[in-house]
Amino acid sequence: MVGAPGPVPRLSLLGLLVAGCPRTPQVVPPPPGLALPEQGLTAGDLQEIRDRVVPMVEEAAGRRFDEVPFVGLGTADGLARIVREDSLIVLGGVYGLPEEVVHEMARTDPLQVSSLIGKYAPRGGTLYIAPDSIEAMVAEGVVEADQREAVLELIIAHELTHALQDQEQDLVEQLASRRDDEALRALQAVTEGQATRVEELVAERLGHTELFWELVELQGWGPEGLVEPMAWPIWAQYGQGRDYVIWLEAEGGTDRVWRAVREPPQSTTALWRPEREDVGLAGPPELLDGVEAVLTAGEWVALGAHLGEWDLRRVLYGVDDEVLDDALAPVRAGSRLTAYRDDRRCEVWVVVLDEPAEELVDLVRQTAEQVAQTLEPAGLAVADQAFTALPADDALARVVAPAGPHSASVETASVWMARGERLVVIEVEGFRPGLRMERALELVWSRLEADEPGDH
Repeated sequence: MVGAPGPVPRLSLLGLLVAGCPRTPQVVPPPPGLALPEQGLTAGDLQEIRDRVVPMVEEAAGRRFDEVPFVGLGTADGLARIVREDSLIVLGGVYGLPEEVVHEMARTDPLQVSSLIGKYAPRGGTLYIAPDSIEAMVAEGVVEADQREAVLELIIAHELTHALQDQEQDLVEQLASRRDDEALRALQAVTEGQATRVEELVAERLGHTELFWELVELQGWGPEGLVEPMAWPIWAQYGQGRDYVIWLEAEGGTDRVWRAVREPPQSTTALWRPEREDVGLAGPPELLDGVEAVLTAGEWVALGAHLGEWDLRRVLYGVDDEVLDDALAPVRAGSRLTAYRDDRRCEVWVVVLDEPAEELVDLVRQTAEQVAQTLEPAGLAVADQAFTALPADDALARVVAPAGPHSASVETASVWMARGERLVVIEVEGFRPGLRMERALELVWSRLEADEPGDH
């Protein structure tokens, strides 16, 4: 859905997608493509920093290491290769898609590669650090030269927390066994939120709190929340994940946090409403089957999932927090279909509330200015108009496209329709569906009317 796309995190979003599980710490040669620097920082230096940080990580996390991971030297390109290889297993497990599709989904953005600093990899029980990424930060003036060691302390603390998580609960099995990507996002927010929280507490112990927040701000968020709209997905995983972990700590200390690591929420709704760990499906599982074929014929790769507050809040970014909290409180079920082809994409949402859904359409309308400001640097414009082709309590059509002349292949169009206590949204990218949009909407509504909505 058209919201605020994310920037590059300093730790890859896929940084927790781990594979292979021998845990005996050992000095191992780097994986293919992960070359050891010939001078400067040494593996011995890293072990000294690790040994200094480990007791602080154990205290902050409330767990002790059975075996402390070896910290090895690598490069950003090498870490990216580990991320890609690890993510193939998890994505294949969650989605159950053909191998070639999973390979495309796991492709690492070149911009992400340059941002990789640290990566815990259970294969060999090793934590890798890429000093070339830190040197790039120094060269660009992002951090001072005399802060190199402090940066390493914080990054190693973050990644050591992931090692503790893997010791507590096999992360590859846990990540790959999520029921859908909604549950995967929720688990990643727990694990990244805990790692960020432990990093923060270690920073306090070391007197690096100011540096911690400077590094966090590189991700586009800060102590008061999101700073850069483009950073919304990063903030939701790391920042809101941290807030959720702080709530868990207040509820039951670090033991309560570790219970969430072992038994994570199934829905991202829990990140904002910890008392709600799941949402139901908005209709039977087959409700959205085949809708993509109505939009355009051909072979699609389609993924069904529950829909929690992550998706809704991302699209509604810019709405006052209290207003948004109140508007989303009545949401009790949500379903999402995401379908892909080589040259196009579509999403279909169904949301069921305990109150009339038309307020959500009006809130989307209110985000137009914020979305326009966010996308303007990319040369994109937002155009909203009433959608009157089908009966609705309220309906909105939105198109995001380049401001000048352009083809349909660079447009994103969506329709938001509210009837009673249900909301249906269809978004398409890369083509103009014309009357097929109406037919697809009619199909979804007819199926909803044929089945009394509820928590399935």
